[in-house]
Amino acid sequence: RPLVDHLGREAPTWHDRLDAEYANILLAFETAHADGAPADALNLCKHLWLWFWLRGHLSDGREACERALDACPDAAPADRAPALLGKGLLAFAQLDVGAASPALDEVLAIDGGGDPLLVGWAAMFAAQLAAVRGDVGVAAAQLPVALAIAEGVAPPGHRAGAYYWVSSASLMLGDRESANR
Repeated sequence: RPLVDHLGREAPTWHDRLDAEYANILLAFETAHADGAPADALNLCKHLWLWFWLRGHLSDGREACERALDACPDAAPADRAPALLGKGLLAFAQLDVGAASPALDEVLAIDGGGDPLLVGWAAMFAAQLAAVRGDVGVAAAQLPVALAIAEGVAPPGHRAGAYYWVSSASLMLGDRESANR
């Protein structure tokens, strides 16, 4: 299922189905690599990283993204960007700032592979990480980007998350006015 569906009305039903197939999903990643088809694993990451995150399969999801990215260093930006975002957000969820920041920075550097929604996610969490580090300049630069993308192209479920994360980073920076907007 595409990224947008992971936060839609049907998401819980799809996530329950994916949960029931968890062992088979992990086997699909292994089979892709064993068969010499790491691009298939990269494609699975593109569609499943958010499910891994939402359902708490952080280690398996991150490992799948890292392994697929390592095996496909020359893949097109449109193919790498979702897996990089997945790697970055799964590392973020594991509180591994050292791995999260470079992955999110790469998503931004390749312009989300042409997908503004991926840029918005990466900017939102890059701002969060910068705020945690106390890097006010980076956080302040990324927050408006994330918010503009969320308001311009993101579906409602994504916008709600963006408002939460942008407000959280704004509060960490001491900017109550932005947080309240």
